[in-house]
Amino acid sequence: MSAKPTIIPRRDVAVPHYMHGLVRDERGYIVPRFVAFLQDRKLAPYGSLGATPDFRAIDTKFMIRAVKGNLCWLCGQSLGRYHIFVIGPMCMVNRITSEPGCHFACAEYAVKVCPFMINPRTRRNEKPTAADHVKVDPAGIHNDRNPGAYVLWGQVGPAKPFEVKVGSGGVLFKLANKPDSVQWWTQGRKANRDEALAALDAGVEELGKLDNDVAARRDLMLAAAEAKQFLPRA
Repeated sequence: MSAKPTIIPRRDVAVPHYMHGLVRDERGYIVPRFVAFLQDRKLAPYGSLGATPDFRAIDTKFMIRAVKGNLCWLCGQSLGRYHIFVIGPMCMVNRITSEPGCHFACAEYAVKVCPFMINPRTRRNEKPTAADHVKVDPAGIHNDRNPGAYVLWGQVGPAKPFEVKVGSGGVLFKLANKPDSVQWWTQGRKANRDEALAALDAGVEELGKLDNDVAARRDLMLAAAEAKQFLPRA
């Protein structure tokens, strides 16, 4: 049996200056500021000596700081008025996300480098880890599927938190009714219209499974039609 290939970070993508103060994991990947570090199965400050980052666990204290202090979700530095949200096609339809906004440069770096985002076949690792007892249980209904394409949704001002899962730190944010900018990405590059449409249609299908009520289905189709206005032109 052949050995599992080692995942190597892309070195051809320039690291945004906002991220220069972040640490790298043992593989060489930059660890986003929201990632939780663990030491002796307990949460530790970001980048603590001897602590290990778990990309599947969120630092809930930083979540609060990011929202209250208008900080970038990825680098932890101060944001201006313009926020970029890295979302999947389903979020494009319902205008809901579980993560605060970022700098454009940080968001673009993420969709070019993150191994989960650049490989549509990648699935989330659900094996038990030492971080299981500190993982955030997302608010609302969470879907762990890899959507295959991602959207950089830009708007002026932050998204508004509207649902918090008590005891877990999970938060849902409502995006603006319409974005000021939209970019579709897949496999570390900008997606074309066909790729974006396929991902959007798959997301709409997943949302349709949640409620088969006639009125809900009608609202979903209307929201999907509106989302299609923001597909790439070619």
